[in-house]
Amino acid sequence: MRREGNRDDPDWIDKHGFYFVKIACLKEKFVSRPGQASPYYPVLSILVNLKAGVIKPSPGRALAPNINFSMIIQLTGLSGSGKTTLAGLVKQLLENDNRQVEVIDGDIYRKTLCKDLGFSREDRCENIRRLGAVAHSFVCMGKIAIIAAINPFEFVRLELKEKYLARTAWIKCDIGILSKRDTKGLYKRSLLPDDHPDKIFNLTGINDIYETPFSPDLVIDTGNETVGQSTQKLYQFIIQHIPAYSSLSFPLLHTVQMPFYNKEV
Repeated sequence: MRREGNRDDPDWIDKHGFYFVKIACLKEKFVSRPGQASPYYPVLSILVNLKAGVIKPSPGRALAPNINFSMIIQLTGLSGSGKTTLAGLVKQLLENDNRQVEVIDGDIYRKTLCKDLGFSREDRCENIRRLGAVAHSFVCMGKIAIIAAINPFEFVRLELKEKYLARTAWIKCDIGILSKRDTKGLYKRSLLPDDHPDKIFNLTGINDIYETPFSPDLVIDTGNETVGQSTQKLYQFIIQHIPAYSSLSFPLLHTVQMPFYNKEV
């Protein structure tokens, strides 16, 4: 039985909690089904429900080569530890391998999607949850998503791991080294007298909480490694763990299954 209604209608999609993503694949070959010599050249349509957490595999469907190699990796570390730098450099390396990559930079998203949030514990947690949802949306489009944010709380990092299968990379660097680097001048301002107008009271790791990752998937010590070494370490980690997602198979346009509505659309 088919679901009545126009699935391309934004109101219908919003009502049912779905995001309908169309990806034009007319110029890309799909892997043929067993027994068929001709590759598919369809427009792939995917129903993505962010609440579902993970896209469900659909056995026997055509596999899109630009979609089946994706993952989320959440970088965590203090300000100035090198998260944005490493994310950018690794993005270049992965794109050289013809992989699609999106860097979700916490500083940039603070000015857009998360501009309504402050720096309370609750707002910091909400900030990471939103970045995680953005990362998941990129993964659903077949991209590698790298979250570059301080991400200070362990329980929120675990939330992203459980909900989106996100991997955690701790970008480690001692406070002493960070204070000497101080590329943004934040550490200097955090040590000013309390009555100074430029004083920062919420710098993570100095006068605000940073919870050390309990069991990260990867540790990169930028205080004792060169930029090149750290970049290669993160790059190799991603390459080695992408195959965990490569068995996902995505249904074609006419047999898309709704995650929470057990009927064909």
